[in-house]
Amino acid sequence: LNSLAAVGLWKYVGFCVVLFLSGLKSIPGDIYEAARVDGVNSLQQLIYITIPNLRSSFLLVSIWSIIQALKVYDQVVVMTNGGPGNLTLVLYLYAWKNAFEFFNMGYAQAIALFIAVLAFTISFIFNIILKPERK
Repeated sequence: LNSLAAVGLWKYVGFCVVLFLSGLKSIPGDIYEAARVDGVNSLQQLIYITIPNLRSSFLLVSIWSIIQALKVYDQVVVMTNGGPGNLTLVLYLYAWKNAFEFFNMGYAQAIALFIAVLAFTISFIFNIILKPERK
């Protein structure tokens, strides 16, 4: 299980860092300059300027990460095939096994539909929580 987590981190952290760096580059430098003139320290800049301006990046990274976590299938199949003792049996692998090993297509389709509804619901909740402010 730890090896799967390490591979997932290695695979996805770089993309998330690139998204956050692009979000940081999109913040105008004039805001930081005006804050320095007003006597704002680095911690206040982080809390009141940087983090609020990265809301859309947080939203994108969180939704993308959750969707990637829900559909982790290939790593599990290659590294553990759901074992030992079904410890790493994820939903997609469970659906695949039901469809192609046990020939229970209806149940596998229900699992796939559940995964899609779960991903949509989580994305919807994150959109509500981290909704970017209209300017």
